[in-house]
Amino acid sequence: PKLGAPRGGGGFADVKGARESKDSSLSIPAGAVGIEIENIPPTSSGASVQSTYKSRPPLRDSKYLSADPAVLQKQKSNNISRQHAHPHTHARKASRRDSGEITVNTEPSPMTKPLDSLTASDFEAVLESAQANGEKKLERLDLSGRGLKSLPTDIKKLQQLKELCLDSNRLESVPSQVFDLLELEELGLHNNRLSFIPADIGRLQSLVDLALAQNSLASLPGALCFLSSLKRLWLQQNRLAALPGSIGELSALEDINLDDNKLTEVSQDLSGLRNLRSFSAQRNNIDSLSPSIGQLVSLVELRLNSNALRSVPKAITKLSNLEHLCLADNQLEHVPEAVGDLKSLVSLELQRNQLTRIPKSIGKLHRLEDLSLQENHLLTVPNELGELRSLKRLLLQGNKLRTIPRSLGDVTALEELLLSWNKIATLPKEYGRLTNLVRLELQGNSLRKVPSEIGGLSKLKSLRLEFNSLETIPRSVRKLPVQLRGNPALVASAGR
Repeated sequence: PKLGAPRGGGGFADVKGARESKDSSLSIPAGAVGIEIENIPPTSSGASVQSTYKSRPPLRDSKYLSADPAVLQKQKSNNISRQHAHPHTHARKASRRDSGEITVNTEPSPMTKPLDSLTASDFEAVLESAQANGEKKLERLDLSGRGLKSLPTDIKKLQQLKELCLDSNRLESVPSQVFDLLELEELGLHNNRLSFIPADIGRLQSLVDLALAQNSLASLPGALCFLSSLKRLWLQQNRLAALPGSIGELSALEDINLDDNKLTEVSQDLSGLRNLRSFSAQRNNIDSLSPSIGQLVSLVELRLNSNALRSVPKAITKLSNLEHLCLADNQLEHVPEAVGDLKSLVSLELQRNQLTRIPKSIGKLHRLEDLSLQENHLLTVPNELGELRSLKRLLLQGNKLRTIPRSLGDVTALEELLLSWNKIATLPKEYGRLTNLVRLELQGNSLRKVPSEIGGLSKLKSLRLEFNSLETIPRSVRKLPVQLRGNPALVASAGR
């Protein structure tokens, strides 16, 4: 294959070849370090370098995608976790992609073996390629997935570098040269072997995105507070038991992910994060929330699934901008009575807790579209659920419900209503007005009959009535995609 030159395209070339070859095309030796260079200048003869590759696909969840189908397939399979553990790729600006700057990408080809380090001559080629491009500075460097244990000293010469990706290597510490790159805005270090972050991280005061997920970090330096421009911080899948008190000084922070650590509390140190929009600390050991969480006035997403919470403070209802509240898989015994004050809420996840009742104020959540209450200990649900006119998805399966409110028939936006594995004996005929229902599940209840009005739900793709005590089924209901097994009386009736 030959090195690609057209803007928006790209190919892989040997670094040394990029320095030594004078031909208008460069061969890629097997096992070479892959370097992708955009906007290669014309050769001395005036001929432009031509590409045999197709244009590279647009950047999506991974930083760079090869135009080589074999490389692309491997990249996709290797980057399944990156879409979750390395979300700062979503923040990449299109203006940088199209600005004409040189981009160097060391994504390996399938034949490339991992390296312990880049040689000085390899790196010299990178610098010379940047210099050959005149005024266009090298601003983005991707060295991910190379098996690197160290970096060349000369990397500190890249003073214009704004994005450095060192994800998925073998780094046991952050190379000291990185802290000389004072223009860095994005630093990716996820999926390495880091056990500590030095205080020198505080020198990178231009950082906007810092990805440290999937390492072995047990603590963070207080010097993080000097990262006054930091907006996104990813720390999931580490060993953090606590956060430094200074973290509340990151006044620009908008997104922090602490999933899969060892945290036991969300302390009041976070109260200064007035611009925080997303806080995620799922799958920790958190058993308490500080009332100061009510001071995170910009919060849009709060994700605390799979912890050890028995209650949440009333102050949480002050989060007037909150749209997504995820408290599933905890030990919650009640929900604050003032939950109805969360007027911006779009989704509320409370499944698999210890709830026995839901406050009536939930009916005030007029923007709510998704309500998950399955696998609790609910005996009843309030009639006020019928006031949730935006609700599209209501999950109540696996509770102890004997009755369900007729008022739900007024929630005509409902598309999914899951009521399986309760003790429901009667299905209200008012549910025949739920004309947008696509999925209605009632298996494992105590139903003896189904109202004929259900037969008018023409959009239903799944009606599950197995394992009830049904004796008859209206003809209109039989025309729907219905499942009926596990109803002995119904089978006997059909036999007669």
